[in-house]
Amino acid sequence: MFEPCFSSNSLLLNISLGRPVSFLLVRSPDQAGSINFGGSSFQPQPVLQAVDFAGNAVSLLQASTTRAALISGSGGQLLGNVNCTCGTNGTCAFTNLAIDRAGMGFRISFYSSLFNTSTVSQPFNVVVGPPSRVRLLQPPLNNAAGEPLLVQPLAAVTDAGGNWVSGASPVVEVGFCCQCDVLPTNCSLRGNRLISAVNGVADFTDLIIARTGTNIPILFRLLPVAASCSSVRFPLDCSSSCCSSAGSITITEGPPASLVLQAQPAPSQRADVVFSAQPAVQLEDAGGNAVLNSNRFTVTVALFAGSTQMELTGGTALVAALGRVVFTDLKTTKEGSRFVLVFRVYQEGVALNISASTSPFGVSTGQAASLQFAGNFSKRPAGTALSTFPQVQLVDAGGNPIVTSSANISFWLQSSCQQTLLVGDLQQSSSVAYTWTSSITAPCASNRLVASISAYPFVALSPSFAIDVGGPANLVVERTTSDQVVVRWQNPPTGPAPSSYLIRYSPFAFPNGTEVFTASMTISSQTTIATLTGLNPLVLYNISICSISLYTSRSDCSSDSLSLFSAPIADAVNLTVEHVDEMSALISWFSPSQGVQPPSYRIIQRCVDNRTCGDSYNIAIPAFTFDASLSSYVNQDKLGSSSPGTQLSYLITNLTSGLGYVFQVRSKFAAPGNLFSPSGPVTQTVYPTATANPLSFKVTCLPPCSNPPSMQVSWAAATGETSRVVVDYLGLLAPSVTSPVTSLGQFNFSNNSLVRGASLLLQLYTQNLASNLFMPVASKFYRLVSRPAPPASLSVSIINNEVFFVSWLPSRDVGDGTSDGVAVTGYSVVCRRADETVLFQTSVGKEVLNVSISSLLRGETYHISVSVRTQKNAMEGGEQFTSELLSVDQYLGFVPVLAPSSFDPSITYDAFIGVLFSKNLTAQDADANQTLEVMMDNSEVCLGSLTFLHGPNPVLYRYDFLPKVSDSGKIITSCFRARDSQGLTSSRVCVVLRVASPSPSFQPLSGTMPVSRSLPFYVKGEYQATAGCRLAISLVGSDGTSAGIATADASSLGYNLRMEHQITIITSATGGSTSIGGLPPGAEFLGSNTEWANPVERSLLWRPARGQDSLVYDFCFILTDSSGISTTGGFGLKGGSDFCLRVSVSRCKYCIQEGESLFDISHVWKTTWLNLWSGNEALLHPSLPGVGTELLLGQVYEALGSDSLQSLSAKFMVTIDELVFWNPDLASNVSLSSTARLTQGQAI
Repeated sequence: MFEPCFSSNSLLLNISLGRPVSFLLVRSPDQAGSINFGGSSFQPQPVLQAVDFAGNAVSLLQASTTRAALISGSGGQLLGNVNCTCGTNGTCAFTNLAIDRAGMGFRISFYSSLFNTSTVSQPFNVVVGPPSRVRLLQPPLNNAAGEPLLVQPLAAVTDAGGNWVSGASPVVEVGFCCQCDVLPTNCSLRGNRLISAVNGVADFTDLIIARTGTNIPILFRLLPVAASCSSVRFPLDCSSSCCSSAGSITITEGPPASLVLQAQPAPSQRADVVFSAQPAVQLEDAGGNAVLNSNRFTVTVALFAGSTQMELTGGTALVAALGRVVFTDLKTTKEGSRFVLVFRVYQEGVALNISASTSPFGVSTGQAASLQFAGNFSKRPAGTALSTFPQVQLVDAGGNPIVTSSANISFWLQSSCQQTLLVGDLQQSSSVAYTWTSSITAPCASNRLVASISAYPFVALSPSFAIDVGGPANLVVERTTSDQVVVRWQNPPTGPAPSSYLIRYSPFAFPNGTEVFTASMTISSQTTIATLTGLNPLVLYNISICSISLYTSRSDCSSDSLSLFSAPIADAVNLTVEHVDEMSALISWFSPSQGVQPPSYRIIQRCVDNRTCGDSYNIAIPAFTFDASLSSYVNQDKLGSSSPGTQLSYLITNLTSGLGYVFQVRSKFAAPGNLFSPSGPVTQTVYPTATANPLSFKVTCLPPCSNPPSMQVSWAAATGETSRVVVDYLGLLAPSVTSPVTSLGQFNFSNNSLVRGASLLLQLYTQNLASNLFMPVASKFYRLVSRPAPPASLSVSIINNEVFFVSWLPSRDVGDGTSDGVAVTGYSVVCRRADETVLFQTSVGKEVLNVSISSLLRGETYHISVSVRTQKNAMEGGEQFTSELLSVDQYLGFVPVLAPSSFDPSITYDAFIGVLFSKNLTAQDADANQTLEVMMDNSEVCLGSLTFLHGPNPVLYRYDFLPKVSDSGKIITSCFRARDSQGLTSSRVCVVLRVASPSPSFQPLSGTMPVSRSLPFYVKGEYQATAGCRLAISLVGSDGTSAGIATADASSLGYNLRMEHQITIITSATGGSTSIGGLPPGAEFLGSNTEWANPVERSLLWRPARGQDSLVYDFCFILTDSSGISTTGGFGLKGGSDFCLRVSVSRCKYCIQEGESLFDISHVWKTTWLNLWSGNEALLHPSLPGVGTELLLGQVYEALGSDSLQSLSAKFMVTIDELVFWNPDLASNVSLSSTARLTQGQAI
């Protein structure tokens, strides 16, 4: 038996450090709070400590090396010194480790040969660091100098590890280093070399490198530069820490782009002497590099004075050697100032757009070399100056005139005809002599001029020339017609006349489309007049005439032609003197009856009485007229008319009383230009005489101007004037009526001497006693008419209950026995009360046949009258007349009142389809003798009907409206008015109905799963089902209509529903889906598709079977109202609100059925009953599983992005067929490929 011993002892123990067995990572990049940037050293750097088995820090017996290696993460490379020497103190500290790539889950393994195990860090992340370097994404291709790079650089901003810093926007500078390996120079760079990065990318667009070079480095740096790099010359000696090197480019010599002058002539040169300094030019490319590699280019040179090319001799086109051309023998024989040499480049005969010019220089004349005649030695007529022989002059070898004041030039005639003589100034003291004042006396076929000059041994002989007959003189236009021009001329004033004349004419100015031609005709010198026919009046012709030469068989001119411009135009016709007084005359004429009309006319006057005209006798001058806008007398043409046969007039002023005048009207050409015909009609002789003022000539109808009317003519007679009036009928065959000569200034024509309605021309004539002629003074057109008859009818109606609408018909006789022979100017309307007070009075135009009268008092009778106003036109006398009155009396009663009997107009009533809506209305009028009616107001769309119930004053009506299906949802406004027998109406009363429309909707689902993930918009609830277990879901639909009433009330009003299944959508875990029109096997939808109810309720029952597990089923249902107006729910219906419920059948689960054992189930599912029992802890007795018990058949695996059926088969050591058997939704993966990748997170 054990007995305890109560005693105590102590023992002193010494515990020492053990031997080192491994390294412990005491500091690591995964340290909390640390941030590691790509390419940058870890902060902090790893530190390892040797430890014993207890983890105590120990020293090492000898130094060793520990190596770091990257073993996991998303790619990348471990940078820096990966080897660390561990001292005997057992500590190993790394100094510059870094990872270039940004990523997640990096782990570093540290291995030492001292131990058999490695030390591994915890996972840590590396993020993108700050902008540090530039990486070239798109390198430029080799390029020609001076031209934009065909491929521009595209660079990305990166951190120290080369990771793209997508959010960075620093300024990126690009540079090119020429001859970097010999004598570094900054390549001449054009374009924008500084680019602000966008989203971490710098896109250069316009870089040009001017100089050539091979393998030119491309460098980039970020701005602003770091302080440590501020003194570095970029890009000449840029270190890797201050800039980024990114490849190279070769720049070759480009095509020629410019021509550079290397030598040019001196400012002063001598004619016909080789230039003292010959030009030299060099071809260069766009970068300024000499083009040395081709001899295919030719350089030409030309001499210019302004824009005129001058003579240049010598080698003017040379082939370039090494791109350079040196000219050797250029000179010119022409003298002048500001000459320039222009050089151009050609490649194989094709001109290039390359040129150069020298500075201006001058060339002076050379030594005197000869005496020359200069000018055109053409045939000249006898007796006329040799005006076309310009000069004889002293010149140098290049033909340049030499000016000297010490020379005398003499010239004389050599002729084959003895009778010819040269007369004029035949000797001139100058180095230039002119022959313009000399002439030859007679015709001769062959003549020469000979000239000599003092102090020089030179003689000049002119070319041979002929002297011909003289030309015609004084060519004029005699007259014109609509298509002819008649011309006249005279024979030559000196020398013999030619045998014939040559006339030519051609269009000079004309409209577009006119044929251009030259016509000619030969006229014998026996006549001096010619008629040109068939001419176009819109064309101005150049008409010329010349004498035909003696020395040719053809029709050639012997001399210069005479020419003029003319066009055909017709003359005015029927020129008449309309009026004459002491200082003026009014004439009129008619434009031509056919052809093109003159645009204007010019009036010419002549004094033709040789007894009184004096020095002005028969002198043609433009007539004067008075211009009111200028308040002065002016010579002014009369504008024409575009219509043939139009009468025009012109008042001629500033005439002298007692003188006799004639006037001519000339037509202006319709062709371009400001020319007139020389001919035209002429008036008879008129004598200005004191007359009555023509404006005082008046014609009136004597009051009361009844039918038949009488006419009175009056005028303000001048002192001592005797006159008479002549009346002519127009359009009526009747003799003229003439008054006796009178000095009273008035005469009355009785009503029995004239015809009512006839058009008359009345003319007033004054007698000129000196010539015993009657001078026209004034004229008037007049028509004798009487007062019009009153309007044909007059009526009054009442509008808007308070306004008289007065209307009438036009008069049947407006004064000449017709309804429209005299212009109606308007109507006068007057409204009077019973006490004769004028309530309304107005005048309206002839087009108005009604007026409205307001501000009336009820219960009164009004007297309304209308009269007609007429007015003759100005040519008929312009008189106004007013008819007698046409009147009518009208009574204005009281307005009826309409009141709703059983509804409130301010309320909107609900109406229902197929249910009659009825309301009553009552109307009453203060005038007891009025009969009333109620009517629908058609100002809006009124529906329904009115039924008369009781009347006549007051009156009762009922309004009925039966809504139809087509009225569903409409707002119906029906309005009514009461109207009495006088036509007065009440205020409008309206009833507003809103026809309720069906509004079917599903009730919220019950028993759904909590929302744990996002569902499609069309799924309104989710259920979980298991194969073998029964699922029951109740669906309810109801319709309270748009009126919001109870469903029972809506049902009683005929608003019922029907519920139907529409479609089932089946979706697998891979995302693939299919749809079927019916229910899946085993499912049923209780109730009838033809049952109408409100509310309507049906149930979905389903027991999923093996093969339906792991799939998702969306059951979609629709509701339709009994009127067929609205269908809602379902999936994808137009205008509907989708309604589906989702049933997800569990994967790897099964409900036990009646009579099944674990052994039966394991056999079907290809497993063992023991596995099933061990995997379902709630199943206590494996031999007695309860019916409906839910079994878990296995674990669910979530696929990785790298998984496939083949890899899973190998991983879990099962066949692909078994995987598909357990996961029916994988069938699509098998049908594609067993090696196809599965979806990340896919349940298996």
